[in-house]
Amino acid sequence: NRNDRDIQECCADKANECLRIDGCYQSQEESCAEWCYYTDTSSCGDQADVVCCFDYQYCMTECLFPHQDLYPEMLGDCYDYCKEYEQC
Repeated sequence: NRNDRDIQECCADKANECLRIDGCYQSQEESCAEWCYYTDTSSCGDQADVVCCFDYQYCMTECLFPHQDLYPEMLGDCYDYCKEYEQC
């Protein structure tokens, strides 16, 4: 059994992969020392919601949902990867 933290990290990885492919995020990698995959954003200071910490939900909300009309297959793939835990 994998715990919720493992699953959430996997979801974030899958979403990040989808985002990288389409270049949906621009400078987060350059401005962040490391990713924060989890709902705990305390390590990211006052920029937590804007720059550094974005878990699967943030990725989907900020990039994929607004562009789902352009990338419906990508959106579905990311969601399905996360929903089906055995994919992780």
